[in-house]
Amino acid sequence: MNTFRSKLPNHFDLPKRIDRLGELAYNLWWTWQPEAARIFGRLDYDLWESLAITDPVPARNWRVRLNQAADEEEYRRYTTASF
Repeated sequence: MNTFRSKLPNHFDLPKRIDRLGELAYNLWWTWQPEAARIFGRLDYDLWESLAITDPVPARNWRVRLNQAADEEEYRRYTTASF
């Protein structure tokens, strides 16, 4: 029997400044909060659209863009305000 998991998988290697994206990726709250969904779309809009906006977990593979986003003051401000 499967048990309810209250801890997130620890396979994300996100830049410290945006490490809460891992938490958000596994929280369905973003699916009904347009501002939260835009957090992922702002990383790489074309990739996000190609995923059919169904699974942000592949964001962990966007290494170059994640590192750039971690250094962008505007992106960090947007992420903090949205989540």
